[in-house]
Amino acid sequence: MISKARLLRSFGLGAVVVLGACGGGQTQGAAFDPAQSDDGQDMARLQAIWAARPVPRGADVAVGVFGDHATVGVHITNGERWTYEHAVDCRPVIAGSVVVGSGQNEMFGLDALTGKQLWTRKAGGCIRGASDDGNVTVVSSRPVNGFGGIVVAIDRNGLVVRQVEDDSNIGAPAIVSGVLFLPWEGRFVSAYDLALGEEVARVRFTDRITHALTVGGALFFGERTFTRFDEKIVYAPIGRASTVALPDRTIPDNPPWMRSGHDVYAPRFSANDTIRLIARPESEGAPGIVGGRYVATHGRVAMAFSAKTAELSWVHSHDSTLVAGSAYEGGFALCDSEGVVTFLDAESGRTAGLSAIGVPVDVCAVQTDAFKKPLGSSVESAPPLRDQIASALALRYIDALAVQRFLVRELASLEDEAATETLIDLLMGQVTEEDLLPDVKAALASRRQGLPFMRTALAVHRDFLEGVSVRPPVIQLAQALAGARDVAAAPLLAEWLLDPDTTPLELEHVAAALEQLAGPNEVHALRTFLTVNHSEAAEPPIENALVSVARALIRLGARPDVARVSSNVYTPEPLRTKLAIVVANTPEPGASAR
Repeated sequence: MISKARLLRSFGLGAVVVLGACGGGQTQGAAFDPAQSDDGQDMARLQAIWAARPVPRGADVAVGVFGDHATVGVHITNGERWTYEHAVDCRPVIAGSVVVGSGQNEMFGLDALTGKQLWTRKAGGCIRGASDDGNVTVVSSRPVNGFGGIVVAIDRNGLVVRQVEDDSNIGAPAIVSGVLFLPWEGRFVSAYDLALGEEVARVRFTDRITHALTVGGALFFGERTFTRFDEKIVYAPIGRASTVALPDRTIPDNPPWMRSGHDVYAPRFSANDTIRLIARPESEGAPGIVGGRYVATHGRVAMAFSAKTAELSWVHSHDSTLVAGSAYEGGFALCDSEGVVTFLDAESGRTAGLSAIGVPVDVCAVQTDAFKKPLGSSVESAPPLRDQIASALALRYIDALAVQRFLVRELASLEDEAATETLIDLLMGQVTEEDLLPDVKAALASRRQGLPFMRTALAVHRDFLEGVSVRPPVIQLAQALAGARDVAAAPLLAEWLLDPDTTPLELEHVAAALEQLAGPNEVHALRTFLTVNHSEAAEPPIENALVSVARALIRLGARPDVARVSSNVYTPEPLRTKLAIVVANTPEPGASAR
């Protein structure tokens, strides 16, 4: 157990001693005290002292890799760009006001706003994470042999203040006022005093923890969830700290909030970079998500959801692949493969502005720690959600099918009546990808809203003389109208029953719908269909259609018509048998009531 007095001494001297260090302080082997308690008591005492220290905000920048020889960046507030020529073997990391990268066994630190070189050091292995408190930059790396962890603290002169090596997997670190916070083995966070060169506090978590990071002036620990370093940190071992999680809902390819801080990443974006969740935890008050929104990106689509209900709020379609993003107060900054950062309003999804790195990038990172970008007064209002979804369904890119199928289901679930019209347009407009057609058809068949749009579509018959070359999705409209018990659609369905352009499969579904919906005015069409087709029935769909029509006629009081056909010698035997069963087993209208 570490005494409060010792915590006070170590925390108070940390920044001073670190700044005066000359590179000799190294801790190798066992970095963590095996006797250190993990019940959170020491960490709570440290937090009580630490709470008075401000957490500096990071630079608002976007950084990318161009080719394998340059790190490029832009100050997203004023648009100033920079380029730093150096081989890049691992993915650069934005650490507060510093960008850390590595290549050809050399690590470098750059001013995040200007790209000016701050220091370089010989180093092997790839970067897991980095942090900077304005005086010292700490970098966590995976050793060349792939086991354990190495953390190096470097001052502005490029001198190594402290090097920590351990057999444990150390994730992405954070540093504030000379105190280093190290997540390790996915369960623990240790507070490590750089001046003393030793661990001074530790806490164990119930959630997986591989990142320590500062956001909006607060310190957080997490990966799948975020736990704030505040007065409730003492309750972390029992799962009652200030922790926030995103709603549990199915999103295509199950994107993570943050990828593991134990891994290292190549300087080229992969499919995992294009499929991710973006959200910002509240830095004060009750645990929550800033703005009540989080975004899921998938290729060229960004979807916003309510952080409370997980309901889809808006959809943004993009011209190129989205490879990185960051949430800020009031919106989201999304970086694409062309090196363009797009700012989207959190409430509406409207574009609030752009910033450009200036060149296409192989990978991108965005930091928006103090950034804000309100919507201008000239920004047009956002289109309805149904139209936003339709725009995303029109995109053509590799691996789009998963998210488009998801969006079709969302479109089908909308209470908006006009969403039915959108589904019909997707089918009649002949613009939907072949692989997506079954999903759109199923979505339309499941609709019970927008009946006027269905009837309008059903009234369209192909007529080349009149220039009408498209056909409505008859089967899906029949299924939806029957499911909605829309008797007003019966006359329109009856027209398709007698249209020579109607396919056998369509006839089967139209007749099934008329079995439920037909009224006295449709008796003539039903009788005509039965009379004309009974002697030529061969295909199962036609036979099924005749049986449905027979049931409808009996329900409407025309049992003699069905009886005559069922005993007609020209009626094929299989159909005669089925019609006889229908005649025998279908009660007269109102029989059950009597």
